[in-house]
Amino acid sequence: MMNRMQFFIFALIFACGGVCSAYFSFESFVSFMSGFVSFALILLGSFLGILKQSKEGKEDIPKPIDNTLKSKNIPKSENHTISDTSKFLTGLKLSFSLLRLLCYVGLIIWVILLLEYRVFDIGGFVGGVGASVIALTSIAIMFIKNA
Repeated sequence: MMNRMQFFIFALIFACGGVCSAYFSFESFVSFMSGFVSFALILLGSFLGILKQSKEGKEDIPKPIDNTLKSKNIPKSENHTISDTSKFLTGLKLSFSLLRLLCYVGLIIWVILLLEYRVFDIGGFVGGVGASVIALTSIAIMFIKNA
């Protein structure tokens, strides 16, 4: 699924962020790593859910029978082939996917543990979440361009 360049981007951002946060303190390092890993799992779950839905949705989309739908006499609202209900259900399935919900539960438990042991650093955590978003968004863009 991931080629060498995508893995290199992910590892580089993970390593640079880890080294920078370790420079400040142990608490910052632990918070960065927990934010990075937990949010990376959440984004990965979302991306895999979107890929699954898009593969399943290709068979469900009805094709127009002829070119009469493209005429200018038909309003644009009638020209859509996907209904609002199916868009809503697709979004609902993506929001409540099992993998994504489990990752959120893991994130909450991890933050509670960090707070309990008094090693939570908000700067490191936010840095980890931001680095995770940048890394996985760039990997997803590269994945989509190659597909």
